[in-house]
Parts: sequence; C-alpha cells; structure tokens
Amino acid sequence: MLIFTTKYISPSELGLFKTLQIVPSFSKYLCFDFFSLTLRESAKINITNNGCNSSIRNSTYTYYALWNIFIVIAVTFLFLTFFNIYKLYFPFLISTLIFIIIFNLFKNDLKLLQRFGTLSIIETLSYTGSFVIFIFTVKEYKLYSRLSFDLIIPTLSIIVFIILFKFRFKLNFKRDEISRQMKISFPLYMSTLLHGFFLWFERLYIGSFYGLEQLGFFMFVIIIIDLLSIIVSSFIQVYNMHIYKKLNSFSSFKNCIIDISDLFFTVSFVSVLLGFSFFIFGPYLIETFFLQYKLSLEFIFYVPIILWFSSILNVISSILISEYFNKQNTIVYIKIFSLLCYLLFLLVIFGKNSSLNELYLSRLVYTLVLFMLSFITFISFCVSKKIILFGIKSFINLTVMASKLLDDLKLFNMLIESLNLLSEDLK
Repeated sequence: MLIFTTKYISPSELGLFKTLQIVPSFSKYLCFDFFSLTLRESAKINITNNGCNSSIRNSTYTYYALWNIFIVIAVTFLFLTFFNIYKLYFPFLISTLIFIIIFNLFKNDLKLLQRFGTLSIIETLSYTGSFVIFIFTVKEYKLYSRLSFDLIIPTLSIIVFIILFKFRFKLNFKRDEISRQMKISFPLYMSTLLHGFFLWFERLYIGSFYGLEQLGFFMFVIIIIDLLSIIVSSFIQVYNMHIYKKLNSFSSFKNCIIDISDLFFTVSFVSVLLGFSFFIFGPYLIETFFLQYKLSLEFIFYVPIILWFSSILNVISSILISEYFNKQNTIVYIKIFSLLCYLLFLLVIFGKNSSLNELYLSRLVYTLVLFMLSFITFISFCVSKKIILFGIKSFINLTVMASKLLDDLKLFNMLIESLNLLSEDLK
C-alpha cells in the first residue's frame, strides 16, 4: 500500500494526507478507553458467537456510543467552522470516522472471543478489497483515492462481520457500573489522549512551520516505523489476553513471570529483526520504489532505534494497566512529563529553525523518556526496593571503578611514552 501511495502521491500531498488523517484518528484518541477495561476484565465477561448480556460489556458499549455521537457532532461543527478550506475532503473524513467507530465495537467483541485469526481474516479481506479499488483509481484521483481507501476498509469489515456474527447488546445506564468504569477508564483515556495530542501537535507544528512537503518527508520514516510496529503489536495482542486473564484472577505474579519474559523476548527479537532488516535493505527499496522520498534516506537509522524502544514500551504499558498492576495514573504522569520533555527539546532547545534530524531527535527523546520511566515503574513493582538500591549502588561503584581504571590506563600509557622517549634519548 505504501509503495502505491508514495509512487503517485508527492511528499506535499502525503503531508496534507497525514494532516487530514487527524479527523479519523479521533475515533482512537478522543474516545474514553472503555475497550481496554473490557479486555482487562475479560475473565468476568462470558461472550459467545450468539452475543453477550454482560452488564460490563453493555454499559461499556452504551456509553461508548453516546460519547462518540457527541464527538461526531463536535468534529463536524469545528471542521466546517475553522477548516472550511478543506471542506471538499470532509465527507470522506467524517464518514471514515463514523464507520471506524462502529467497527471498533465489532472488533472488540472478536477480541473478547479471542478470535484473533478471524479478526485478521476480516481485516485482510477488507484491506485487499480496498487495495484493489485503490490500484485502479489512484492514478486519476490520487489523494481522493487514498482517502477512499481508509473509508472502504471499515465499511467492508462491518459487512463481513454482520454476515458471520450476531452482534447484540442492550442499553445499560446503570450509574454504579458506569461510575466504576469511569474511575478506571479516565486514566486510560488520559493516557490515550496525551499520545494523540503528541501526534496531532507534531503534524500540525511541522506542517505549519516547515510546510507540507517537509512534513511528508518526516512522516515517510514514521510511516515505516508504524508499519513495522503493526507486525510487532500482533504478538503483543495475542500474549496480552493470556497474561490479563492470569493477572485479573489475582493469581500469583510469579506464575506470570515466564509468560511476561517470553513476551519481552519475542517482541525484542522481532523488533530488532525487522528494524535492522529495513536498515540494511531500506536504502535499496527507497531508491527503487520511493525515489521522490530519497531525502529521507539519511534518517532511516532512526527506524530500528525508535521501533525497538516503542515496541518494548508497548509491552510494559499493556502490563502496567492490567488489574493486578493498576498503574493507569502513573502512566498518565509519565506521559505528561515525557510530553513536556518533547516540547522542551522541540520548541526551546532546537527552536523553529531546527532541521529534520532535530525533529526526529525530539521524537526519540519523547520515546526514550517514556520508556525509561515506564521501565523503572515496572521494575520497582516487581523487585524490592533493597535490590533496586543495591543495583544503583553497584552501578555507581562500577562507574567509579571504570573511571579509575581509565585514569590508571592513562598513567600507564604516559609512563610507557616517557620510557620510549628516554630510550630514544639514550640512543
């Protein structure tokens, strides 16, 4: 898909497309994270192919629907009021947003059923059908064809789901249940919203101060990272349901250590393999298929670095929001601090005249800070404070010893040089 998109769409058009994509992304980043709640409490929800009457699920879907109706109305008003210049694209954007919102309900049911293979088949069929239409229309309609592609995918997915499964839920307005869900979901929502704000700000900032063409070059590398991340996240999704069920049943954390270790190893191995494979073969692929994006070649070394850190970060974050860890509030604070560090580097240290390399560095800083603080939170929960303090002291001692050793080596080298000079004088 990326090959055909970038072959017929220029960097400036890609920059415009990624800016317009902010509207459909509201379905992901502006919605209360109710679905994460149903997944982490999946052990309490009995769902079959014939439907489900769980009060947890029904309450979740009821308020999800009400909230998204509000989002669609608000987005329509704001877009037509403040972004009237892009009104020709609005029918595609708002329709895509609505159909994604609907399909997310069906998609969550398949996850609760643990029918990941079926979900993958549905999405593959929808993607293939959309791709065929895109191939035959992209030469003539270009950006409109790409926007239509995003609209057709959820539409076809909904049709296939309706044919294969029965989707039923009853409206449930129980205050106690929604109050409980809001207490849990709000921190999850804030975490999702902060990440969405980061992505929206990045695109709007680069597009406004550097132009759509520079945004297109920048987003080309980010698209590659996102595409590789999709492959890695498939492993995380499968493992997560298994780990959530163990942690949600309050089993001993020790029983999950092997599963969590396997997940860390698998994700680390796959992300390293994908990242360095692209680092090696990427230049050839870009020069062959994406010649107009050749400017991005000098930045592909960011792909394996950001991919690895973001992949491990996704594992840690998914574990921290489980019912056993219950660290949603901590993740929100971590993301706020990481976002502030990103803004500090982008706006203050680098400034408006920064290069593309400094823009990537700012994103890397955001990812690194997020990773380090999340990893420390995870380790502090798993390991006693005494062991952590011992580890810190050991690290400091090793650092001091290493510095002393370097000094000794310098003195030794100086002594050898002095002896050599002395021997030359004697000769």
